[in-house]
Formats: sequence, C-alpha cells, structure tokens
Amino acid sequence: MKFIKHIFFILVFVLVYSCSKDTKTTFELDPSKPVEVGIESITDSGGDNVKIDIYMINHSPVAGIQFEINPNTFFEVDTVFGGRCESYGFSLRSNKQGRVLGFSMKGDYIPESKSGDKTD
Repeated sequence: MKFIKHIFFILVFVLVYSCSKDTKTTFELDPSKPVEVGIESITDSGGDNVKIDIYMINHSPVAGIQFEINPNTFFEVDTVFGGRCESYGFSLRSNKQGRVLGFSMKGDYIPESKSGDKTD
C-alpha cells in the first residue's frame, strides 16, 4: 500500500511539473532553423482566377527566393506581386508552370522575420 502511495505521489508530481512549464509565446530568431515557406491563404478573385498568398518565415537574411508551386499542371501562374519581396525592392518573376523567383539587382537582402505570424 505504501508503494502505491509513492507511485501516486510521483505521478501527481510529474503531472503538476509538466503543466507548470513556461511555454514561450514570443517569436525568437534561431539562425539554425531553415526558412519556412507555405500558403497563407487562397482567395477567389472571380472568374477562373484565384489569389494565393505565400508566406515566408526566415530566421536569417535572405538574398533571393526560388520555389515551385506543385502540381504545375493544376493551374497557370499569371502574376506575382507584393509582400516583403516588393517592400524590399526585389524583382519578382514567374513562369506559367509555377516557378517563382525573387531577387535584388542591387544585392539587397530581405531581413529576418519579426514574428512567426504567417500573415505578417
């Protein structure tokens, strides 16, 4: 019986300890992490057009971007614009098959993300 009380005490202690851990809710830069790229939202623009908002969370400066939207037979990329690339003077180019390039002719960088929020 005493053994069961000890086990019970240990289990309760572990449970209380695990629930009391401080969970961080602030964004911290970690240069060892890779750049995260994904789709933030898809909006119907009317007709056969949709707008796909792409996000990037980077923990160190980025000199350029290149990615492909797959499957490339599902839709045709018409235009790329906006976001942090445009804010920092990057040229954005794409082809109809879904390859997107962003680069600076001046050698500028996109600075580190300021938050982990995909809408930023």
